[in-house]
Amino acid sequence: MHTLHNAYKYCFALALLLIGCKEIAEARIKKSNPVTTSLDLSNGHLTTIPDKVFELHGLKKLYLFNNDLDSIDSRIGELTELEELYLGKNNLKSLPESLKNLTKLKKITLHYNEFDSLPAVLFNLNNLEQLWLYRNHLSTLPNAIGRLHALKFLQLGFNQLTALPDSIYTLINLRTLLLDRNQLREISPKLIQLENLNELNLAHAGNLLNLPDELCEMRFLEDFTVSKEIVIPSCLFARKTNRLRLNVVD
Repeated sequence: MHTLHNAYKYCFALALLLIGCKEIAEARIKKSNPVTTSLDLSNGHLTTIPDKVFELHGLKKLYLFNNDLDSIDSRIGELTELEELYLGKNNLKSLPESLKNLTKLKKITLHYNEFDSLPAVLFNLNNLEQLWLYRNHLSTLPNAIGRLHALKFLQLGFNQLTALPDSIYTLINLRTLLLDRNQLREISPKLIQLENLNELNLAHAGNLLNLPDELCEMRFLEDFTVSKEIVIPSCLFARKTNRLRLNVVD
């Protein structure tokens, strides 16, 4: 009986919390107006995006992190001023085709979702600079990722990638490439083509026994994280100065 009572109290408290989260989200929407540029509806246990959001045509930032969204309403494409869209920690497996209308979008976060492939609509976002995809179920990347020429930050950690397409090495504006916790079999010498790369994370990135010597020629590389079992080119140790932080992890 005591256990049952505690369970009831827990459920009741949880119900109040859910109601409270939704009320907070509703209150934020009510306060918004046509000139609102940023709206945070994170942690609201939302299963759909409220209708009023699609009336806020001046929005530049929309936060929908940590909700219960299984899909994104196609009306998202009407928010053409959006520059940042936060969709992490939901239950998403796809994105609407209307997303291609968000031509000003610079950042989209899709981490902690259920994607097993990248939605093709992403490759129409020509001004995208940041793409967050860690903790999904990606096993491959399409060649079309090479179309994201403005990309500076790419987070692919905690997926099941076994290889990288050659097109990824054409992203010459890339500054940060995070590949930790994958299943990669090798790293191509073509990595050197990412001439502006500043940060590279290969910690537990797969069955990598060694790395190409070309890494030593990446003159802007400053932050490099790798697992201790990987054979690191000796030339990198020669570069281990204040400019290059070499982080070897267990």
